[in-house]
Amino acid sequence: GIGVEKDLLRATEWYSRAAQQDYPDGLYALAMIDVPHPQGHPNYACAIDYIPKQVQWLEKAAEQGHALAATKLSEIYQKGAYIEWDGYSNSCLGAGWRYSDVVIGRDESRAQYYFKKSGMNPPVEE
Repeated sequence: GIGVEKDLLRATEWYSRAAQQDYPDGLYALAMIDVPHPQGHPNYACAIDYIPKQVQWLEKAAEQGHALAATKLSEIYQKGAYIEWDGYSNSCLGAGWRYSDVVIGRDESRAQYYFKKSGMNPPVEE
């Protein structure tokens, strides 16, 4: 990317191509890219649609030995994934959604599984 203008939508296209081939780095990059609104992610306009797909990409990468994907999954399953407050995401979800609404719930056994896959030691519970 040296010498070219930053373009997150174009980057998402290339990461999608790599992810379609089940390439672990492409899966991880696609899951982690932060595409700003108003363009949004090309295929997922709402967090309720995107977060489960993000987890699916991370799981595919982690199963192929991608340590960063496993680390991110362990965090997701330890804390849960919530809808973040922003007017765009919440407006497409309809009335009644709040910041605290869970999309992916906590799952201690999955958190431990992905901590082991990541090669890290599980954090001490506070």
